Order: sequence, then C-alpha cells, then structure tokens
Amino acid sequence: MFLTQKTIPNLISLSRIIMLVAIYWLFETNPATAFLIFLLAALTDWFDGLAARWLNAQSELGAILDPLADKILYVGTLWILSFILPIYWTFVFTVIPEALLVAIRFPPLKTWFSPKIPATRVGKFKACLQYFAIILMMLWFITEIPVTLVAGITFANIAVVFSWLSLFSHFQKT
Repeated sequence: MFLTQKTIPNLISLSRIIMLVAIYWLFETNPATAFLIFLLAALTDWFDGLAARWLNAQSELGAILDPLADKILYVGTLWILSFILPIYWTFVFTVIPEALLVAIRFPPLKTWFSPKIPATRVGKFKACLQYFAIILMMLWFITEIPVTLVAGITFANIAVVFSWLSLFSHFQKT
C-alpha cells in the first residue's frame, strides 16, 4: 500500500512541491488564494517533521525530501515574484547557496560531510525569515500596503545572508 504510517511525512513534504504549482497558476489571477496556499505549504514544513517524529517514520528519503521541498517552495515562490518585483538579484543570490545546501545531501558530496546532515539553528532561522519575507511580499498584492512590500523585500535580502551562513555552517562541522 502506498499510504502507510511511514510514507505520511514524505507525502506531506511532496505536497509542498505540488502546492508551489498551484501558487504559480493562481498567483496572477487570484493572489489571495495563492497566498493562502503558500501559508498552508509553509505550515507543512513544520508538520512533516512533527509527523515523522510522532509516527516514528524518519527516513533517509525524508532527510533529503524535506529540505529539498523547503527550498523548492521558497526559491520557486521567489522566482514567481521576481517577474513582478525588483528582487531578481535576491533570487539569483539565493539560488546558489540553496542549491548547494541540497547538493551536500546527495552522494558523493554527502560522504564529505557526514551520514546525517541535520538542520542547523542558522538554517531554521533562515527558513523563518524566508517564509516571513514571502508572506509579506504576497500580502502586498492583496492589501497594497507599501510597508509590507518594503519589509518583505528587506527580509528576503537579509535571508540571502542567512542562506550563505547556513551553507557555511555545514562546512564548519567537518
């Protein structure tokens, strides 16, 4: 059976990627719905890890899939917004460390680090900044309150620094 106690956390992670597709298709015509889908997707980032621990369903696939889905959701949403907002360079300077953070979880790079590459505090803080930035930028399309846009872009740029710090924090442990 495909849906088992062990597969639930991974399916929750996969749902983030599927929700990004919905965000892409809905954003231009219905930004409020796209915003709500993003909020739900961001919540699944917290919920899949909780489900994995609660169901005792941690897996090697989940250890790769969860951070991959996080990065796809954030970078993908940032990419969508970069066509409309002046955040092209924020997008470019985010993609590099985020791609490397995914790459170090796959062989042969994984063997240079450790069998398990846990999330760091810097990485968790970075993810909160990233989600907060997207929430604020998307809110601007709904409310048209300028401070949400300015704050969102500011947090996205600060998150770029934390993306690089998160990447470097994994090199510090080797």
